[in-house]
Amino acid sequence: LGIRLRYRIDAAEGTRFVPQEAPDRTALLSLFVQRQGDDWRMREGTQWYRWYAGPHERIALRPGVSEAFVPFDAQWSSVNGKPRAQAPEEFERALANAARVGFTLGSDRGLGHGVFATGPARLTVLSFEIVR
Repeated sequence: LGIRLRYRIDAAEGTRFVPQEAPDRTALLSLFVQRQGDDWRMREGTQWYRWYAGPHERIALRPGVSEAFVPFDAQWSSVNGKPRAQAPEEFERALANAARVGFTLGSDRGLGHGVFATGPARLTVLSFEIVR
């Protein structure tokens, strides 16, 4: 069980991908699961409502075809960076009550805070699935 994303990035020669919030860091793609009722503020309890693929499953953005697969039993991280092992029941509740699954672009200092390209670029989703 997990999430699989296959995508292609087309970019002009020499184009770099730069994290919006941390331009000195590597631009990353991360899969995520978001629990229903997330208030986006990480307050009392909702800090466990958004989970991102762990550090080893994040992918540096580069031109070409790439695939991400993250099993649900992998090391996911909460929105505030806590590992799944620290709150396994909360992760299971997020899966059981998931409202959204998808991917974000950012850096290790803000996984969903955006990325910009220094030249023409396009990210095309080739397939996205919840694998059972």
